[in-house]
Amino acid sequence: MKIKINKQQFFECLVAVLLVLNGQSMWSKLETVQGWFSWLILGMLWIAAIGILYCSNSGKVEKQTVFSIFLITVYLAVYICVRPVNFNGTLQLVLSVIAISMIVFETKDISGILQYYRKTIIIIATISLFFWVFGSMLSYLQPSSEIYSIWTGNGDHVLVKNYYYLYFQQQMSNIKQIDAVRNIAFFCEAPMAAFHFSIAFLIEMFFRKRPSRINIIILVVATLSTISITGYLVLLAGFSAKYLLSNSKQKFIHAIKVVSVPIAIGLVVCIMLYLYNLKADSASGYARLNDFAVGYQVWKKHFLFGVGYGNYDEIKKMMPLWRSSNTGFSNSIMLVVDYGGLYFGVAYLFSIIKGMIGAVKYKKYNSLSFLLIFICIFIVTNIPFIYLTLLIVLSQLEKTMKYSEDN
Repeated sequence: MKIKINKQQFFECLVAVLLVLNGQSMWSKLETVQGWFSWLILGMLWIAAIGILYCSNSGKVEKQTVFSIFLITVYLAVYICVRPVNFNGTLQLVLSVIAISMIVFETKDISGILQYYRKTIIIIATISLFFWVFGSMLSYLQPSSEIYSIWTGNGDHVLVKNYYYLYFQQQMSNIKQIDAVRNIAFFCEAPMAAFHFSIAFLIEMFFRKRPSRINIIILVVATLSTISITGYLVLLAGFSAKYLLSNSKQKFIHAIKVVSVPIAIGLVVCIMLYLYNLKADSASGYARLNDFAVGYQVWKKHFLFGVGYGNYDEIKKMMPLWRSSNTGFSNSIMLVVDYGGLYFGVAYLFSIIKGMIGAVKYKKYNSLSFLLIFICIFIVTNIPFIYLTLLIVLSQLEKTMKYSEDN
């Protein structure tokens, strides 16, 4: 019996797995893998990109694709010449952007990658909920080992308990005097777990013909277990947008929707403000707000080209003394302009605006909803240069890009 493997689907699945591994997974931040793991992921990304190109177009590359990639390469080369800082990290960024651009501009279809990513995150969410309930919360299961992670705000290594390297236990939460173990799943911290669960949730809601109730329940519960305010707000925004976009053929149901929409919007806004206040009152909330102030101060001093990609020491110099024990950064928008100045900021802004205009022009309201919610996540989460963000941002440049199963 021969097992047939669709080569393009295999490479798309590989890209989806790499999106997870590169998306601040704990595997990528282990003390023992520093120096080679990021290069391994990048090498596999290039193999997958070349494989997808070969399978989709028999190895032929259109002139427009070559020209687009050439422009992006030149754009990044100018930046490297102006800001030759952290050459190793900058080179990885450039090579990852080129590889992802090859996939985006030549295939004009990332629906398969997004669906495999969604499935991968659902598997991770299911595993994490099992260990979170029976391990972290009820203590029926004990950690299998401990590892050291370099994901810290002060450069020190931190000891992390894990369950067979599939689920990691590290963070506690204290909001309004309530202590709880946060589900960080396969990732370095709860906000990153919530980010991945949220993106998979949005893909399930907006980019599937028939969203699965079971998958939605798993992703919602997993997001709730992270105790991440951002994740909660994404769930509210996702359900609200889906409700507004749903078609009501019955006049009675349509009438109810017309009446209830203003009320629903008001309730969602109130809930969002309440959750925001909960976060803002915490030490983490103060640090997040301070990140915008610090980021702006750094950008003012290095307005055009920033301090250089990965040159985080320059950002930490601007942080107040009370941040000495928490020097991590929590948002993307300021990190983009701090590292790359206006030069990077314009590139991101142009791509996103182009994507929004295209979604409105071609009446792809599901894509527009996804993009708008993603922008909100981008503003308050540190994800500007991971593969998943680069894939979403670069895909906005292609007006005929296919995102879902039915477009």
